[in-house]
Amino acid sequence: MAQAFSQVSGSGWRPGRSHPIAALRLTPAELTRRLRVEFEEMEDDLDRFKVAIVKSPSEHRFALVRYIHNPSKGTEIWARSGLSDMNADLREVLSILNLGLDDLAWTHPRIFRDSLASGLKKVRGLAIVKSSPQAARLRKVLSSKRALSFRSGPRKSVRAVTKKK
Repeated sequence: MAQAFSQVSGSGWRPGRSHPIAALRLTPAELTRRLRVEFEEMEDDLDRFKVAIVKSPSEHRFALVRYIHNPSKGTEIWARSGLSDMNADLREVLSILNLGLDDLAWTHPRIFRDSLASGLKKVRGLAIVKSSPQAARLRKVLSSKRALSFRSGPRKSVRAVTKKK
C-alpha cells in the first residue's frame, strides 16, 4: 500500500510555531515500525524531544512529537498555529497516517470528537469510539455539587493535648 504522506526534515521545526492538537497512544518506536517514519532528536527550552514531520498531499505539515522525559506514553500531533480548523487538521493527519480514533489518547478541547468521528467515518469507514464508562463517571463527579466542596461534614477543631508530669 502506498503512503498518503511524505516525510520532510524536522530541522526547521520549532514548538513556538505550532501547537498540539492531539496525542496518539503510539510511541515513536511503534510509529516507526507501523508507518516507517524516522524521528530526529532535537532540543528546546523544555527538554530534548523526538520529532518527525509529515507532509500531506495538500502540502500541510504536521509534527509527531515526543518529549523524552514526558511521563505519558504517547506521541503528540502538532499543527501550525495559523491553521484555524483543528477538526479538519486532525481528520487530515489521521487520514494520511491511516490511523483511527482508537489511536488517540487526547484531543485539544476545541476539537469536537463527534464531528471528527463522522468525518472520518465518511472518509475511511472507521469505527466510532464511544466514551469510556470511566470518563462518564468522572464527568458526573466533576459536575456534582459535592466535587466543588473540599469539606464534607462539619468542621472539627483539633487541640494539642500534652501530658502533665
